Amino acid sequence: MRRSILVFVTLFLAAAPGLAQSIWYVDPVDGSDAGTGHAGDPWQTLTHALSQAVAGEKVELDGGLYDRNRGVDPETYPIVLKDGVDVYYPGTDHAAVFDAGGTTSAFRVNSVFAGGVSLSGVTITACTIGVEVTSGGGATGSPFDVQDCIFQNFSTAGFRATLDTGATHLLWVRDSAFSAGSATHGIRIQIRGANTAMALSVIQDNTVTDGGTGIAVECSDGGRALSTVEVKRNDVSSATVAGMHLLASSSASRNATNSSEVHSNRLSASPVGLLVESTSTLGLSSDCDGAVMHNWISGNAVNVLLRTTNNGFSEADLTPSFTGNLIVNATGDGVVLDVTLPAAGATNNLPDLGTVANYTGRNTFKNNAGFDLVLDGDMANYLNFVNLLQAANNFWTQPGDLEIKARISLGAGLVLYPVLAPWLLDSLSVTLSPNSWPSNTPRTITVTAANVNTAFVDSDDPAATIGQMLVAVRKDATTLTVEPAVFLDGSGFLFDAPALPDGGTWFLDIALPGGQGAIATFKINRAGGGGGGSSTGCFVATAAHGDEDAREVRVLRRFRDDYLLASEPGRAFVRGYYEHGPAAADWIGQRDWARQTARAALAGPVFAAEGLLRSTPAERFALAVLLLGGLFWLFRRR
Repeated sequence: MRRSILVFVTLFLAAAPGLAQSIWYVDPVDGSDAGTGHAGDPWQTLTHALSQAVAGEKVELDGGLYDRNRGVDPETYPIVLKDGVDVYYPGTDHAAVFDAGGTTSAFRVNSVFAGGVSLSGVTITACTIGVEVTSGGGATGSPFDVQDCIFQNFSTAGFRATLDTGATHLLWVRDSAFSAGSATHGIRIQIRGANTAMALSVIQDNTVTDGGTGIAVECSDGGRALSTVEVKRNDVSSATVAGMHLLASSSASRNATNSSEVHSNRLSASPVGLLVESTSTLGLSSDCDGAVMHNWISGNAVNVLLRTTNNGFSEADLTPSFTGNLIVNATGDGVVLDVTLPAAGATNNLPDLGTVANYTGRNTFKNNAGFDLVLDGDMANYLNFVNLLQAANNFWTQPGDLEIKARISLGAGLVLYPVLAPWLLDSLSVTLSPNSWPSNTPRTITVTAANVNTAFVDSDDPAATIGQMLVAVRKDATTLTVEPAVFLDGSGFLFDAPALPDGGTWFLDIALPGGQGAIATFKINRAGGGGGGSSTGCFVATAAHGDEDAREVRVLRRFRDDYLLASEPGRAFVRGYYEHGPAAADWIGQRDWARQTARAALAGPVFAAEGLLRSTPAERFALAVLLLGGLFWLFRRR
């Protein structure tokens, strides 16, 4: 009887492979679609595997050529990926090669709902489009994830998505290489139609070479790219049109908005490095208003082109903010503003190149063969270059007002220069507080700009192409790298200095991503013993919880960096806290009841800080009042 049950179960699992295992195996060389799909008896084609797999399962590929022209068990292109089924090659050599024969797409995605779909580790070649998300489909419930793939020999685009279903879509294109050749695009995403949006999406860590446009995010006819669309850490070069293209284009019936964040990319060797474009017709509006941050835009004929086109009474706006970018080494101009038929009184082409109050700017203009900034004579509504006032909040190699103005080209009919706000020079000057402290004592140091021509900028992405701000303390053969916390407005930064031995004068080395640098000195004084306090600067919280890596300490530290250091009142509070905090921490740390009391007292501020870090602007105000009130109360009680 037991033997009969075992035979029945075995036959049942063989007849119903979807119940047998969660991973199916495909080998294009030694497999057979008449097999079971198990590791020892793989199928031969991915086409067959996807016809058998169900949501929640995976398909593992072996190396070899997945050929459409094979006599027995050929692949059927385009291969339609199935909702909820992941397809992957586990090796690192991308030896699973999908050859579509040059006449069609290699992979197609119709709809992704709750299950999600991922494709990873494969090589895709000889196709019109490598991976296509079709019109009428998309990824609306879970993301469609393309990761660690190689795209080559495609005639239209390596990855193309047409999103037009009136829903919000999630797309991830990551860690892949696109050799675009003569194709029109490496990666192209089109978002169009009423209520169609893209959010919580990333195009990151890809390499795109050649082709017409490397990466394009295009919003039209009601389409929207939200600010949670991140285009970051991509390396795009040698395009024939533009390295990267952001577009907002309204139609006769619908507006369009593109708020994509462009972060930490490297754009080089193209006619235009970054093209940001807004077009409008029939009185409707379009706007590109995303953040452009910490990109290395270098060696293009024009590094950045900001272009609006409309009919003279519609509104085509460009209002992106630029922060911490390297706009350098163009064979022509650095930033060009191009306006066609602006609407009277409309904003039109008004990017925020650097406003102190908005914490933008601190871009580096250097070694552009033409002008660093070119304005358009059609910009009659530009209020005599109100944005030129902002443009001064950037790093310039020129020594003064007249020299910087000589790097800015006026369009015909625009002849007035405003007085430039203080510009930023490549040479930094800094002051340290304190500039001396006892040996063997960790200390939090405040570094501030010594004059209005000095500022600091740091990428918040440790993997950014542009690099991060580097700060080190050194003496003789000893060099220690420390982590800076830069004030949001760039006026200074903090760092936690380690406990240094007796040693007289030490040096502080500062290097910004744009090449600006400074060297300052401080002294370590002889003292009898090691000092207390925490190297994190959160002295009381560390004493209360007994661990500087405790969750509560990390929350308060982030609140310090993101909120208190962003304003002068907050920085004043931090300075006072650092002056008196170590003594309070020593006193609390020696008494168990005091530690318990301090933990209880900090519970409210920690709760408020956590809420503040993930709240809406209205909620932030109320939570900030609660948090600061709690911290001040605790401080005064001590």
